[in-house]
Amino acid sequence: MDEPRALGGFRLLKQFNDPARVAGVDRRRRVGPDDAADFPGDGLTDRFARELCLHRATVFREIVEAFEFFALVRKHARAPVVADLCGGHGLVAALFAIFEPEVERALVLDRRRPDSFERVVAAAAVTAPWTAGRIEYVEAQLRNASARLPPTAGLVAVHACGQKSDRVLDLAIATRRPVALMPCCHPVGT
Repeated sequence: MDEPRALGGFRLLKQFNDPARVAGVDRRRRVGPDDAADFPGDGLTDRFARELCLHRATVFREIVEAFEFFALVRKHARAPVVADLCGGHGLVAALFAIFEPEVERALVLDRRRPDSFERVVAAAAVTAPWTAGRIEYVEAQLRNASARLPPTAGLVAVHACGQKSDRVLDLAIATRRPVALMPCCHPVGT
């Protein structure tokens, strides 16, 4: 996970700019209460990350990816409604609901709502009570996203794997919506 360092360091999780700590950001296991110590600050960022750990919300690496992606794109994709496409647990949507006051609704669109979504929403509610009722899940296929989203929604996607990345961009272009995308898992040669 050298990408954030290459871009000038971690923006939200600055404690990982310490070379002695950066090796631990690639943990691929679900977080738990013991991981809360990795987020020692008093600010909203660390408080939310600790709650994610206490709620066993997701995988450590996904917390780091979502926070840093959000830090990079928050000004480019925000709108009164932000849609986290292929959003799974909805962590990026929760970050918009917590940190961007002008975001009235944060939607997570994916084909199936995982249990981890409820954990993320619960952690957000403890840390930032103003998010209550603002983070919603839309169970739908990406190909049906246009009909399920408000016309002015900003689009974000962190795990739109393979051709789904192309579909996210096609949707943004066709509907002239702001978009921020971190493509992953794209097959070679396509």
